[in-house]
Amino acid sequence: MMSCGESMEPEDPKLAAAYKMALDAQPLSRSDRLDKLLAQQEPSCGEEDNAGPNGTSIDDDADEAVSTVRKRGREESPDANSGLASKLPARKKRREAVIESDDDEEPKAESDMDSDYSPGKSGTSSSEESAEEEEDDASEEDSADSSADSGSDLENVSPPSRRRKLAAADKKKQKNPTTLADTSIASTTKTTPARKPGSGLSRLAAFSPASVASSDGEASFSASALDRSTLASAGAADDDDVQLGGGQQQIWDHLKLDWLRPERIRDSAGRRPDNPEYDGRTLLVPERYYTQLTPAMRQWWELKSRHFDTVLFFKVGKFYELYHMDAVLGVQELNLSYMRGAYAHSGFPEVSFGRMADSLVQKGYKVARVEQTETPDQMQERTRGRPGKEKVMRREICRVTTPGTRLASHWDGDALVTKAQYLLAVKEAVQCNAGSADSDSTQQQVSLQFGVAFVDTTIGQVWVGQFADDCHCSRLRTLIAHHPPAQLLHERGRLRPATLAILNGCLRAVPKEALTPGREFWDSGRCLAHLAEAPYFVDNGKFAWPEGLQPLLCESDSLGRTAARQWELGVSALGGLVHYLSRCLIDHDVLSMRNFAVYRPADSGSAADEAGADEAEMKAADAPPFYASQTHAVLDGIALANLDVFAEQQRGGGGSSEATLYSRLDRCGTAFGKRLLQQWLCAPLCHPEAIQRRQEAVAELVSADRQVCQELSAGLKKLPDLEKLTAKMHVFGCRPAGTDHPDQRAVLFEAVQYNKRKIEDFLGLLAGFEAACRLMAGLAERKLFDSELLRQLINPTESGGRFPSLLPTVRGLRGSFDNERAKREGVIIPERGVLGEYDEAVSGLTDCEQRAKAFLAEQGGRLGCKLNFVGSGRTRYQVELAESRASRVPSNWTVSGSRKGFKRFRCPETDELLASVQALEEQKAAALKDVMCRLFHRFDSHYEKWMAAVQCLAVLDVLLSLAEFSRTCDGGEMCRPTIVALQPDTEPFLTIRQGRHPFVSRTFSAGGYIPNDTSLGKPAGSDDPSGAPFVLVTGPNMGGKSTLMRQVALIVVLAQLGCYVPAEECTLTPVDRIFTRLGASDRIMTGESTFLVEMSETSAILRHATRHSLVLLDELGRGTSTYDGTAVAYGVVRELAHTIRCRTLFSTHYHFLVEEFIGDPRVKLGHMACQVERDGEGEEDVDSESITFLYKLRPGACPRSYGFNAARLAGLPADVVRRAVARARQLERQVAVVKLLVHARAGRLAAADLAAFRSG
Repeated sequence: MMSCGESMEPEDPKLAAAYKMALDAQPLSRSDRLDKLLAQQEPSCGEEDNAGPNGTSIDDDADEAVSTVRKRGREESPDANSGLASKLPARKKRREAVIESDDDEEPKAESDMDSDYSPGKSGTSSSEESAEEEEDDASEEDSADSSADSGSDLENVSPPSRRRKLAAADKKKQKNPTTLADTSIASTTKTTPARKPGSGLSRLAAFSPASVASSDGEASFSASALDRSTLASAGAADDDDVQLGGGQQQIWDHLKLDWLRPERIRDSAGRRPDNPEYDGRTLLVPERYYTQLTPAMRQWWELKSRHFDTVLFFKVGKFYELYHMDAVLGVQELNLSYMRGAYAHSGFPEVSFGRMADSLVQKGYKVARVEQTETPDQMQERTRGRPGKEKVMRREICRVTTPGTRLASHWDGDALVTKAQYLLAVKEAVQCNAGSADSDSTQQQVSLQFGVAFVDTTIGQVWVGQFADDCHCSRLRTLIAHHPPAQLLHERGRLRPATLAILNGCLRAVPKEALTPGREFWDSGRCLAHLAEAPYFVDNGKFAWPEGLQPLLCESDSLGRTAARQWELGVSALGGLVHYLSRCLIDHDVLSMRNFAVYRPADSGSAADEAGADEAEMKAADAPPFYASQTHAVLDGIALANLDVFAEQQRGGGGSSEATLYSRLDRCGTAFGKRLLQQWLCAPLCHPEAIQRRQEAVAELVSADRQVCQELSAGLKKLPDLEKLTAKMHVFGCRPAGTDHPDQRAVLFEAVQYNKRKIEDFLGLLAGFEAACRLMAGLAERKLFDSELLRQLINPTESGGRFPSLLPTVRGLRGSFDNERAKREGVIIPERGVLGEYDEAVSGLTDCEQRAKAFLAEQGGRLGCKLNFVGSGRTRYQVELAESRASRVPSNWTVSGSRKGFKRFRCPETDELLASVQALEEQKAAALKDVMCRLFHRFDSHYEKWMAAVQCLAVLDVLLSLAEFSRTCDGGEMCRPTIVALQPDTEPFLTIRQGRHPFVSRTFSAGGYIPNDTSLGKPAGSDDPSGAPFVLVTGPNMGGKSTLMRQVALIVVLAQLGCYVPAEECTLTPVDRIFTRLGASDRIMTGESTFLVEMSETSAILRHATRHSLVLLDELGRGTSTYDGTAVAYGVVRELAHTIRCRTLFSTHYHFLVEEFIGDPRVKLGHMACQVERDGEGEEDVDSESITFLYKLRPGACPRSYGFNAARLAGLPADVVRRAVARARQLERQVAVVKLLVHARAGRLAAADLAAFRSG
């Protein structure tokens, strides 16, 4: 025994040296020892000979050491150096980042993530924050359960708090870069270089095939892009290290894969990107690479190879994990944190799916939700006796979400926008016809036919159409303007380059996807066959075509498998749409609503025209009165843009929504009311009677008690989005138990939370309809309105109105279960009489309980003692009695157990009772499992009634909005327009007295905006000599010509909406279409110059305008030389004024053009007045010239445009302006001399010519 003061150093030199090293050694935790070990084994830049096939080290000693550390478990204590840590209580275990070895050996089955997985009892927090708190405080057992696949290379995951700490550590390391040899594993965490402006990840890359390197060396892999320097380094050598930001760091493993490089990448069929048939949605993964992976990672790559253009949210326990290129995107776009490991890896909790997916989809990505579709027990049963590498949890894609396929479901969260977002499929057919015999042109004329199908998946409304179009795709452009798509589908290689260029120009920011003809973009026959065989339209075992599809079917085919000839393209477009919905796994959710309608172009005059009329037939359809066949006026995309009807961001841009007609009119309190207002603005009414019905309703609301309207508006504002919530209930109720859909098999940890959301939405929807019923009933009882339209909207159907009787149905649905208990527990327990199977099971169980009590009483009396039933589950109904009485039991009783002083018996009666109870309990459980779906399906069975109510509420909401605008507008006088019906002798006309711009005038102070009178055409019985429908407008630059033209068109739109207009008086005959050619712009994406755009739009006007149209042309011809522009403008004026004879405002600065039409009875001259004052004596002294714009339209022409005043206001140097003025005066004199000589030679010299010459 040695004393305390004696040295403990061994005498043996070797032992002494070891003892000294031990004293000097620092106590290290498991993590620190592992870091140090890996740092020592990290290969240098020159150790390539020891690298494995994926560029990582395969040093056997290091791999064995790492594997040993991993297998020790997590028993080791925290860092002994931390005194504070030693005093604190042990933290409960959480998900840890496990550093994987790079060995190439196949992992053992017991270490694979799915082999040890078991779902834990997860928390039921109602928000992401509470979920994170629960994860932080989870017990060791729950943590182990929720980490679904511990032990594999796919399970390097941590809870949110752990992820935040790792992210902070990584940022700290990045600030102080060091070499790999001197750092722990924490400092070797892979990082992605910061994206450079202009060279980062395209938000639409998810829809673009993996492209080869562009001119600047960048490339895109599905949803991630490689930084130029990273790509160059990865391609230059197999060296793992890349110099980034001054420090040595490693690039991610997926960037080292040779077959993922741009020069080697292939689709699943082995095609390169330069192949026309290349499919960037798939990826060819070499089979040799699969052999290096764990089963779970192999499963991920198999899914990724089939959905290379999609971000996979891969479920692992309670978390959705992102790997490789998807993880990079998650960090860049979702602000997630990288996990430690050789490959990119990030993730988030299950409850965050809606927010994360919506964020990516809004940026143009596709997102696939991959769920575990079996429990651990089911996996063990399925894989029993199989090799270890096959023991992986079954996972399936349950849904693919894209910008055009979002649903109103609990997975989509509450981020759905109010406006409609369409998925559009387009099919084109081209027929080339030789030029006509009387034409000098030898060029072929192109006849286009388009088939279209588009759907708003949030409400399940599908439109199908087919129409003829011109070479400029005018009708297709109008469709896109009225129904802006969020995503476009078309046949691969079947669209003309010109059509594709037009679509790319109109839909620059819209994702586009090419589908393979035949296989993915079905023809009409395959589409109808699929619809007939699928269960979309089966109700109670009976199939019936939806009413909206019946007009598209061939009458001679009784089975409905053939499309009518005039609808083949449209049905084929529907086939492309249906295929895409089925690929996204939402086809049944959407199509089973049966909301189909035939789309007819806004300018189609009849069904015959819609079925494929050519351009001559399109013009011939204008037979008076035109509104007998055309119910709505046409506002194409150009008119909507030029008139600022909607914000630019609603047309695919990013402009402000303030200065638009929609923003001025929108006082709607409901989301479905806002959508209806947008539809009304795209297509104002044409028929005078329909317009007058709306006017009467608006007039009554304007004159009604203001408090009544405010109460009505307040009541509507409290309603939820009933239209989308109704569609949401359909989605919840259209998949009963047993439906073959992956979502039915998905294992969800937050199922209770999802059920609570469903129940809250359902009860909120019922409350909304009940509130709407009370609101309408109160109005009907007060009998406040005489307007026919208002009475139809408010009165119930039994009283001759259109509002359905909903209260009995609402109360029946609400009373079918305990509402509060359902919201609290997330489980619906039906009341008696609601579900027969459940009632039968409950009644049977009650009978069994009575039988059990009766049995105990009877046998207790016979045996003379008290009997009890003991046991649980399958051991229930054992009869227990005192051991002293055991000898008296009947002979058919058998001993099943005992305890001190008591014995337990089974008998035929109790066995029969147990079997009955078990069967009834299974029946009860089966009924409860499907009760929520059945309840939603029961609600959905009244779909037509719900939608009828929503339509009435929406119309009332829009009428209130129009009335509020009519009452307040800009504070000026408002009038109810007079719509004059067309008679055989009626000429189209438009008269506006003291009109104001509907929303520009609001920006001026009271009395600041100058109103104008406008007259186009002559009303019947008028003796006005200047009644020409064509007005040629001149005036100074900045004099208000364009504003006046827009003002007139917007007043017409408001008048035909049924709204009041900002004017003292307005009278007009209906307008069938408004054409605009305002402003100057090119279409660089389609290769069209400014002048070509002008000519294309003018050509469409001349082809489609009728005498009932309103045409606005602003400075036509300015995109070319003066003489060419003047000549073109002259030809257009002659055509519009003398041939078409429509109401037209034509502004110009070509004064030669004005002189040509002086005295023409079909052309009226007008100008925007101004007042010119000159202080100096010389005409060239522009600084002395003062111009006051009067902004009033006056008869006659303006002699000059005063463009130099605008130049001076713009800040051009004074010397430049003076020289320009002198040169202009010189040119004017030269032209005056030439004009004088020409008139003299023609014998048309007049005194006015001489006077003009002398003044010039």
